[in-house]
Amino acid sequence: MILSSTVYRITLGFRCISISSSSAIFRNCLRTTRATTAFENLCRTSFHSSQVIVSQKDMKIRLLPALKDNYMYLLIDEGTKLCAAVDPVEPQTIMSAVQEEGVKLTTILTTHHHWDHSGGNVGLVKLVPGLDVLGGDERIEALTKKVTHGDEIKLGSLNIKCLFTPCHTTGHICYFVTSEDFEQPAVFTGDTLFVAGCGRFFEGNPQQMYHALIEVLASLPHNTRVFCGHEYTINNLKFAAHVEPNNKAIKDKMVWSKSQRDKNCPTIPSTIGEELLFNPFMRVREETVQHHSGCIDPIESLPKTTKPQKTVRSRTTRTPLMRTPTAFVYGIISFHWSTVYARINERFLSFFLSFPAENLRCRLVLPFSSLQRQYLESGKIE
Repeated sequence: MILSSTVYRITLGFRCISISSSSAIFRNCLRTTRATTAFENLCRTSFHSSQVIVSQKDMKIRLLPALKDNYMYLLIDEGTKLCAAVDPVEPQTIMSAVQEEGVKLTTILTTHHHWDHSGGNVGLVKLVPGLDVLGGDERIEALTKKVTHGDEIKLGSLNIKCLFTPCHTTGHICYFVTSEDFEQPAVFTGDTLFVAGCGRFFEGNPQQMYHALIEVLASLPHNTRVFCGHEYTINNLKFAAHVEPNNKAIKDKMVWSKSQRDKNCPTIPSTIGEELLFNPFMRVREETVQHHSGCIDPIESLPKTTKPQKTVRSRTTRTPLMRTPTAFVYGIISFHWSTVYARINERFLSFFLSFPAENLRCRLVLPFSSLQRQYLESGKIE
């Protein structure tokens, strides 16, 4: 993009932001090389992973990275060219993929109500009126049909079975997809099952997570591909290696995953069979995991197997309108400027990307020095 004399237009994902060349924040931040680099990074549209397509005869799944580490998915029936969007937090990215694939979007499959999974539903329904928005929780935005365990949905020749997996949230649904030709099935697990990990017990208990992981998901065919909601694989495998240091499957998966991330490629999907080999939360019945947790009872092992994590206040009770300006203003006031310089890229990027509006205009005003303006106007920021 070419910078204008006073107002710079930045496109981040599907949000367009106009920033005045008179911001006091930029005036201070551009005094350091680190902050200058951060500003350039802010102006650069990028994704945490490359887009990948997993294709079979009847079914195609397109992985669409979103936000900091989320994954959205486009599920396509190759015969009818009908498609469903799974957890479409960035509507414009979904629409771009729909247009590139030449398919018709009919359905939104929402795994749970958290904003980074259902926050794009309203925007996508505005872009494509009449969409069926499915999920297992009344808190899901734009919900048109509440589903529960065992419900089945048809998408062309594809059959989508709803699996009720409460724990991360009380209304969490996984979607198990099969085709008429009995090809390799797929399951979209949201924040219940990750590669080598599982979601936090925000609204549930160990019994519910055990039921979800062991009695529901582990009972699926072992060749079922697992498409989860986040790119957490490397950290999950580090913890898995701590639980089972002699597990060769964990070591092999770590080598492969690091190679993938070095190329900016996703580590998704895995399979149910693989998860049973290296995921400690799917292996709570194994002696090595029980030895680590100090519990023979696999249900009691689950919370004791979970890696220590800082207490995080859930963002699900705050509306986007309240969340973004308050967090940004509080952050600027609370931190010393030296800390703000060091974290400028993370804070600005989180601030801009968390606005719910699809075409947001934000203008910050106060004078810029002539030297800083000359630097910004000297070329392109891509």
